[in-house]
Amino acid sequence: MPHCIDEGCIMVNGHCVRTIHAEVNALLECSPEERKEATIYVTDRPCPECSKLIISSKVKRVVFARDYPLEYDWLAEAPWVEVIHLPRKEKLSS
Repeated sequence: MPHCIDEGCIMVNGHCVRTIHAEVNALLECSPEERKEATIYVTDRPCPECSKLIISSKVKRVVFARDYPLEYDWLAEAPWVEVIHLPRKEKLSS
């Protein structure tokens, strides 16, 4: 399917729904055994739908760089999932 970078986003509730999110793609690329106890690294805090999939997949740790406000944080409902906000350092100008 066309990517939103090429065709533009289709926004619903503040999230692009043109294609699957990177978290879903990453989970689909792994077997259930590989997902269990795994760490997933993503650029942005997972959206509510991706968060529910991450929890259901038995991922142990979520590391993300960019935070944004959520209407509801499903990951907070799953204390067995460690959530780490690791902000990117700004590039130094020369």
